[in-house]
Amino acid sequence: MIIHNGDHAQYEIDNVDVSPRERSEWPLPSFDARDWAEAMHKRFPAVSEEDLLGWCANMLMRGYDQRAARISELERQDEVHWKTRGSLIAERDHLRELVSLQATDEMLWATGVHIETAYAQQALRYLTRAIEGEWTFEVARDAIKEMMP
Repeated sequence: MIIHNGDHAQYEIDNVDVSPRERSEWPLPSFDARDWAEAMHKRFPAVSEEDLLGWCANMLMRGYDQRAARISELERQDEVHWKTRGSLIAERDHLRELVSLQATDEMLWATGVHIETAYAQQALRYLTRAIEGEWTFEVARDAIKEMMP
């Protein structure tokens, strides 16, 4: 019996003295190909345990490799996210610094350039990154929201 939607705590209480090999979910908790081959041989006696051993070993390693690749990809995405976030914060801070410089010394800016223009130009840079595929549109949208005073 495999519990999909039920009281797993009650199942564990009922099976506290039952050895792992006698429990209904065996061989699911095992990462040993021999355990899986033995269990599959009971279900499919026409196939020898030796043949099933090779198949089960490959099955378990394929699952392991797939999970490792998924974790590796998630770690890579997380790293990209935080690098992107860091560059967004740096650009936002730089823009705020320029705005404060304009507020304190109008001579640093050409007379035709205003704070709103600087924000619009930065927003266009963010959108260009999204169009070129460097960022997603969600990242660009969030960056624009964070940039606005």
